[in-house]
Amino acid sequence: MPPAPTPVFPRYASLKLWAALAVLVVAGAWAATRPAPLHEDEAIYAAWARAVANGTDPWLAATPVDKPPLYLYALAGVFRLAGARPTSARGLNVIVMAGVALLLARLSRRPAVSVALLTSTPLIPFMAGSAFTDPLMLLFVLLGWLAAREGQPGRAGLACGLAVAVKPTALFLWPVVAAAARRTHAPADRWRRFAVGTAVPLALVWAWDASRTAPPWWLLGWRAYGTLGRAPSTWAAWWPPVALSLGASWVAMGWRAPARAPAEFNAVRALLVAWVPLHAALGFQPWDRYLLPLAPLIAWMAGETAPSHRLVTALAVNGGLLLLLFSLPHPLLAGRDGRWEGIEEMATLLKAVPGPIYHREMGRPFAFYAPELDDRLVWLPAEAFPPPGAVWAGRRDDRECVHPIWQAPSSGLAICTAWPSGRAENLVTSSHFRTMWK
Repeated sequence: MPPAPTPVFPRYASLKLWAALAVLVVAGAWAATRPAPLHEDEAIYAAWARAVANGTDPWLAATPVDKPPLYLYALAGVFRLAGARPTSARGLNVIVMAGVALLLARLSRRPAVSVALLTSTPLIPFMAGSAFTDPLMLLFVLLGWLAAREGQPGRAGLACGLAVAVKPTALFLWPVVAAAARRTHAPADRWRRFAVGTAVPLALVWAWDASRTAPPWWLLGWRAYGTLGRAPSTWAAWWPPVALSLGASWVAMGWRAPARAPAEFNAVRALLVAWVPLHAALGFQPWDRYLLPLAPLIAWMAGETAPSHRLVTALAVNGGLLLLLFSLPHPLLAGRDGRWEGIEEMATLLKAVPGPIYHREMGRPFAFYAPELDDRLVWLPAEAFPPPGAVWAGRRDDRECVHPIWQAPSSGLAICTAWPSGRAENLVTSSHFRTMWK
């Protein structure tokens, strides 16, 4: 008689695990449905996905995008089902992060420990309620990690290639997958299968990009990163987002390898040490979403090594920090930083303004909230100044905002006239705005 099949999730059908997963889903869903405007990057991803979903540019052939297409097409599928709204844009990652937690549980020696620490890590619920690309990239990397551990290098390569098709920074996590595959198959056969699996999605991305008339996504992506490869960022700038995003999760880890450590243990430990210095040296901006891969790596290490008293301490501190961050927006948490409060009203008001609208940073949010303004938006470089009497869309403290006409009190977003001198006009309410511009 053949042996009974191994359950899909053999070790973590426990109340603690499912409670931790429920907390993650509820917190992520709350963050996704909370009335907070899309961050500028979330807004442009949603605008690109909407162009796919409504058939305006289904292959993004004429749309200049700075990311590979997989996440954009996944988001477009959500828009086709649920409509192109901020809530539906952020709802995708609630499901994705639940999948990340399940895969982490499958990889962990103590699933409930790892998932509980992951769920309490402050960055995780916020990313689950976001429309950023990073969670889907992380999901595919963990799929590759699991496939490599189970002796399936072809599937591991396929998953790693799909991760790069979401976001190229997935390459930083490939060493973990390679280490997990080290004990499976002969080396030549292992890497051949991995390479073939990886090549399939990357070839499709190349074919998609080559068929477009817009500039290559990788060229625009290189420019969008700005300092990447040119000017190293200071290490000091990274520590505030590290402390805020990861909380006390580091406290739960032990660094000494257990007696029967998995093949990838040293690779994970090395990445945890090198992640921030590597990103700083390469010139990445100190943004919270670049720290997302650290959260499951720390949680996995805790599942291998965490003493109970450290885990309790980490969970308690993280829980308190998470409640505080849900109550008070913080500038280091993208999408929940309060910088774009009032963008919907601003976009609506500007539709009534005739003529060109000058700006420096409003192009991405307006691409989603006011696509009708596209032909009238005029972007100015830092050294340029709008002509006298021009309409300026930006913030109240911009040097171009001489005469504020409307402003959002909490975020400082403002509509102004850019006159070189003269008496400042009184701010008007939105009910009087359209009458003013008739």
